[in-house]
Amino acid sequence: MELPTPPDPNAYVTVQGEVMRFSVEEIAKRARTYTIDLPADVVAKWQGRPAVLATAVVTSALVDLAKKPIPPMTPAEVAFSQFMKTINPAFLAIRGGLDAPDAVQLTDHVAALKTSFANVEAFFKARGTEDAMKWAGDALKLATTMEQGVAFAKWEDVKTSAGALQQLCSACHTQHRERMDDGSYRIKGGAGIAQTYGNMKNMKK
Repeated sequence: MELPTPPDPNAYVTVQGEVMRFSVEEIAKRARTYTIDLPADVVAKWQGRPAVLATAVVTSALVDLAKKPIPPMTPAEVAFSQFMKTINPAFLAIRGGLDAPDAVQLTDHVAALKTSFANVEAFFKARGTEDAMKWAGDALKLATTMEQGVAFAKWEDVKTSAGALQQLCSACHTQHRERMDDGSYRIKGGAGIAQTYGNMKNMKK
């Protein structure tokens, strides 16, 4: 594996990974992002001998040197993250509030969903991500149905729409969300987010 931070000279480390027989071809299959940079004589010497394909290299201070540093979020990533941070608690409050419905509170939560999903739809439209744009648009429609259900006390309609909304969110998260080494989540393809927000501003003009 390629370490973002090399260990200190002569320091003890704990290596975790998969024991295998050293093979350039096999390593290329299992670690596609790693390029072997060993001299030819070393490769020949170790060919077929036991080796460890490392997934973690932990120092005595319990620092995993294999973890890539998490770059700070760009302003655009922060804005998109805020959409998600608005949607999640609003959705959970709606699901939890249906046991003893309070129309006023549910109206506020549904309004938060509608605003956020409209922003998410615009985000993915500017980015040209067709599947996510459709999911966000469908989520916005479900939020509108929930809004009508709350207005007319049709709680079963709200519950049904909430269940469908959860499935849409799960599908989009599976396709377009990635887990970072620190346990947090980011939208995939972060490098294109700044351009996406530039496109969104142009769309609004």
